[in-house]
Amino acid sequence: MKSYAVGIDLGGTNIKGGLVRPDGTVVAKKSVKTEAQGGAEHVIKRIAALADELVAEAGMKKADSAGVCVGSPGPLDSGIGLIYEAPNLGWRDVRLSDMLAPLAGMPVFVENDANVAAFGEA
Repeated sequence: MKSYAVGIDLGGTNIKGGLVRPDGTVVAKKSVKTEAQGGAEHVIKRIAALADELVAEAGMKKADSAGVCVGSPGPLDSGIGLIYEAPNLGWRDVRLSDMLAPLAGMPVFVENDANVAAFGEA
C-alpha cells in the first residue's frame, strides 16, 4: 500500500495542496497563487512544483505516493484527465493528466472539484 497521496484544489485564484496519509492525516499543506493569466502550461508547472514541495517538506519519496489527485473546476472527463472548459482559468480542452504526470513524476487523477469536495466531506 502506498503511504500517501497529494491532493490539489485548482482554483482561479489559488492552488491549494495537501499531502495526506491513507488514514486522512494531513502531513503537509501549502497554497500558491494560480497565475492563470500565464496559461495552462504555466499553471500545470505550478501544480507540479507545489506537489514537489509538499513531498520534500514531508520527507517522503515520490515512489511511495499513490499519486496526485487534482480537483478541477468545470466539466471534464476524469477517465482521461481532460478538462473541457474551466472558464475561471481560461482553459478549453486541456489534457491535465497527460501534461502533469511527466512533470510530477507520479500518477495523476483528475476529478471535478465539487465531486472531490463531496467525497472529502463523506
